[in-house]
Formats: sequence, C-alpha cells, structure tokens
Amino acid sequence: MKRAAFYPFLLIAVAVALFAVWGCDSEDNVGGLPDTGRIGVYPKPASEAFPWTLTGPGISLADTGSVTLEDMEPGTYTVTWGEKNGWRMPTVNPVEAQLAAGSFMTFTTTYNEIGGNVEAGQIIVSVEPAELGASWVLEGDDGPVTGTGTQTFTDMAPGAYTVTWGEVDGFDLPDPPTETLVLVEGKGLLFQGVYVNRAASEFTFIEIPPGTFLMGGGDEFTQANEMPRHQVTLTKGFEMTASEITWAQYERIMGGENPSIGGCPIGFSCTDLAVESVEWLDAVEFCNRASLAAGYDPVYTVTGSDVTWDIEANGYRLPTEAEWEYACRAGSQDSYSSGPGLFNNFSCYTDPNLELVGWYCKNSAWPPEEIANNQNPRIPRVHTAMALAPNDFGLYDMHGNVWEWVWDMNNPYEALPMYDVAFRTSQTDSLPSGSAMISLVDNVGNDNLMRFTNISQRMVFKDLGLMTESITFEFADFDTLANIRINGSTLYIGDLTDPLDFPATLDPGIAFEIDSEPITDELMGGGFKGTITLTGDVESLVIGGTTFMLDEILVRDGNTTLYGHDLLIDFTLSTLGQIFYPDPLKRANYFGCAVTDPRGRPSGTSHMLRGGCYLSTPRNCRSASRSVPAKGQFAGFRIVRTLD
Repeated sequence: MKRAAFYPFLLIAVAVALFAVWGCDSEDNVGGLPDTGRIGVYPKPASEAFPWTLTGPGISLADTGSVTLEDMEPGTYTVTWGEKNGWRMPTVNPVEAQLAAGSFMTFTTTYNEIGGNVEAGQIIVSVEPAELGASWVLEGDDGPVTGTGTQTFTDMAPGAYTVTWGEVDGFDLPDPPTETLVLVEGKGLLFQGVYVNRAASEFTFIEIPPGTFLMGGGDEFTQANEMPRHQVTLTKGFEMTASEITWAQYERIMGGENPSIGGCPIGFSCTDLAVESVEWLDAVEFCNRASLAAGYDPVYTVTGSDVTWDIEANGYRLPTEAEWEYACRAGSQDSYSSGPGLFNNFSCYTDPNLELVGWYCKNSAWPPEEIANNQNPRIPRVHTAMALAPNDFGLYDMHGNVWEWVWDMNNPYEALPMYDVAFRTSQTDSLPSGSAMISLVDNVGNDNLMRFTNISQRMVFKDLGLMTESITFEFADFDTLANIRINGSTLYIGDLTDPLDFPATLDPGIAFEIDSEPITDELMGGGFKGTITLTGDVESLVIGGTTFMLDEILVRDGNTTLYGHDLLIDFTLSTLGQIFYPDPLKRANYFGCAVTDPRGRPSGTSHMLRGGCYLSTPRNCRSASRSVPAKGQFAGFRIVRTLD
C-alpha cells in the first residue's frame, strides 16, 4: 500500500510507486549477434540485491540485482520478482513482455522497505482513515494482542508478526486482510490497514452528448501549443466521471495502492481527495481493472510500455484530448466554462469566473489550520473533489485541481500548411494593391471570405502530406477573372463559372466539377458564386484573382491510415487574424484541420496533461490550456466510456 503516511518519518518509505515498468524498446540494433536483442533486469533500489527469475526462449535464469543480458532471442519473456526480508514485494508480479530483434527491453520495479524509517525494535499498526478506529489483532511469538486505531509498540523481539484486520460496516477490508512480516534486528515494522469506504469509492458518471466545437486557444493568453484553433466533431456520446478519480476510488480498484505524495493531515479524512502523482501506465491499468470489476471488456492491451486501444471494447478508458476539452467547455467558447477570463499582467490575481469552478493560485493553498499537521505544506493542496461549482455538463474541477492524463501524445494539433499569402483582417476597400483581406458578403459562404485584391496575390496550398480524394471550395468572383494552378501545371487565368472553359493542360489527372450561379452584392456588384470540386491526387493548389473570394476548403483524405476523416479549413474562424500574419519571407503558416472523432497522433515521447492548476496562474486554467508532461508528478485522471 503506497498511500502517503500519516507520519513524517514514514513519508519517504511510502511515497514511491510500486508499479513495474517494462518493455522500453529502442530502435537501435543493440544486440551483438544478428536478429537478437538485449534485456535489462533492474530492481530498485540498486543498492540492494533483490532476487528474480527470468524465463523465455531457451533460458531460465535466477539471479539478483541489476543484470544486462546480451544476444537474447526474440520472443516472450517473463520476470518473477522474489522476496527479500525487510522489503515489500512489488504489486505487479510476474511481468511479461515481448522482445523484438534489434531492441533493448528492460524490466524495472521498485521494492519498498518494510517500516521505512520506523525506529529499531518498533512495530507500528496504522489504521487509515485515522478516525475510523478499526480493530485488529497483532500476533507474534508471545501471543496475540488486540487493539484499535493506530498504535506503536516498542522493544519488540525479532521474528515473524501477523496482523489480522477487523471488519467495519460500510468499508472494505484492507488488502490483504491478513499480513505477515518479519522484524529483523535493527529494523522496525509498519502494518498499514487502509479501509475503503464503499459508498465513497463508487463512480458518479455524467453523460456527455455528441457535438461539434472549436478546440484550441482564442483569447489574448493563447499559447503556441494551443494553436491553430480548429473544428472538432464528436459523433458519439460518452460518460465521464463527475470528478477526478479520488483516493477511495483508486484504492478500491488498485487493491489499496495510492501513489499520492501530498499526504493527508493527521485527523483529516482524505477519502474524497483527488488522487495524484499517478503514472500514465498506472491510469491505463486502473481503466482495465475498473472495466473488469464492472463486467465490461477492457479497452487497453499493454505490452511492455506499448498500449493499444481496442475501439470496439465497451470498457473504461482515458478521454481523448478532444473529448476532455469538449467536456470542459460544456458548450462555452469563453476562457472558462463559467465565463471569460479577467486577464492582466500579474502572475497571480483573483479571477471571479475562475474562482467559481477551479482551484488556482488564489484559492488552493493549505488553510492555516491544516499547515501545522501537514508533512510538507510546500506541496500544493489537493482539494476534495466536487467542492466547487460544476460546469453546465455537471463536471467538477475541470479548471483546476490535479492535472489530468488523456490518451493523446504530447503533439501539435493537426494542421495543413499555407504559403505565399500576406493579408490584413479588414472589412474596407482601402487596402493597397497586392494584398488579401477578410471581407463580408452576406449571401456567399458561411460568413467571412478570403478576398484577393490583386491578381498577383494567390493562396498556395502545397506539401499537403496526404493523398487527396478531392478538394472542394466555395468561391465568389465579381470580375469573372481568376487564376488557378494544380500540381505545378500551367497557371490558368480566366472564367471559373463554366467547366468547359478549363484547359485540359491544367492537369489531366484531375477531374473538375463546377456549380455556379449569378449573384449581386451591394458593395461588389454583379458576379458569380459557386462550388468547385477537384477530384484526384492534388499535391498543391494555387488560387487567386483580382476580386476573387474563397471560403470553406474541404480536403478529403484518401489515405485513411493518416486521418481517416475529412479535413476542413474554415476561414470563418474568429481567430483567423491571430493565426495568420503578413509574411514577407513566405514561410508556411498553418490552418487547423477540422477532424471527426480525433484520437491524437500515434507516436510521441510522452502523453498530454490537461486541466490541472494547483497554485498556477489563471492563464493556465483556461479550457484550452495544455500542460507539459513534466508536471506529471501532480497528475491524476478521470475515466470515460463510449456510449452506444
């Protein structure tokens, strides 16, 4: 059991997670012989010679301590961690992983010292929660002793001792209900009985409907990794836990384990605190165990450190980053689900809207009455779940308590490059020649259009990085004179209102479909509006004209292994002026791709965190905020399940 202990001198002993990490493969050919690999077995702490056995293709090896094995045959290997007096066994045991040719695979685990810094000859029987006063029986060579609550015994003789925990109505017994440990000369023992409140450990789910929203930053404190803002459609509803996973919920599912390092003040019940300092793989394991406990099919398959998501499984999982932000916003495009942010230049200030729904630098510190009993008041205060107001979906603490793991890797948002366009956001006719602008034409497109005021100014899409099936865009042309070039072909300048006017040399491999009709605009006069569809593999596209207007470019991707969904570039986004700026060096700028049911890019160095704030500033608590994984030491999570 890894809960941060009630006693300062025990904090180090119980703060280290016992979760085993394995299967960390590199792509280097590290084996000495062709088609072989290496295996490292590294129990921690390295100063102790912990025993283990390794079995696999052609090997059955028993050894101790840290060992690196060369020239190992590819295949499935299993490590079984052994017992050592004075140390508690790892909870993930045995561990199985697959070794690939040319890779280096590691088996790693951490043993916790029994008793930690408990004084020599002491035996401490600790009951959590402290106020529960549960009964127990401690038995050694001198016979049984019955007690309640937390007690300390001194001058105890070396030997084996067994604690049997008594039942408490409404609480699950500690796991295991009976535990035997050996007291060795010069050491102490700690028996921790963690009782889980059955009612407090149940999940409360909120049903989130499908929908479409704008994902990413859109206010003055938007950060680079929150751009470009883009449209996301979620076609399936899902249920999400109303709060971050709590101590009671985590301990029930994970057999009493609790990695939280923040500690629990003496005399306080921490059952409803959000669990924190959870590793991403621990959160994945929690989802699978919770699925099995509820009778659902586990979603994840774990091989070493590689995790595969079975989208057909009906069990619990981590939310995607898009699902998380959609749930956080709850229909709002403001900085917070509770309203716009009150931004200024100070690092920490009171924000009334944030105060309603999130814990942050102005309201999340330890109260004075708790500091005296807290082991380390410098650790930010993790708060009781659901203590502030919920958002409109009924979700709590989305804007600030602990950071929350999501499924996605820590990657930029999907985007397509745009080249060679300089423009200003304006709705007047006073722009100089040779520029582009955003213009309003009421009966064309969605709302705003990209308008080109000089025939030499063109928008260029190239290096799309995908195999297109088609590109469709809406246009308006008031001079019946525009230009278009596809895949580097000859630039066509002329009428776009009739497909017969397109020369065959434009690109023989691209099929055209044009649908247009006359239009009269109060400002622009007479012209045409319509839709053009180019079918085929479009690698680059140049579009422009004197008073040519452009809206809603839809790119259908034929390579379903990359996206599998339509991509949308929409000029009506209100943040357009914040995303694209005049670029005299003609570097690429990026349009956000509107995607359907995104699951994030499949590779990366770490996973993304969302929503945490602790003692952070208001700008880091916004719906669009994305956290760097280095803050995973204070990470928690919530779980979701796809609805039919």
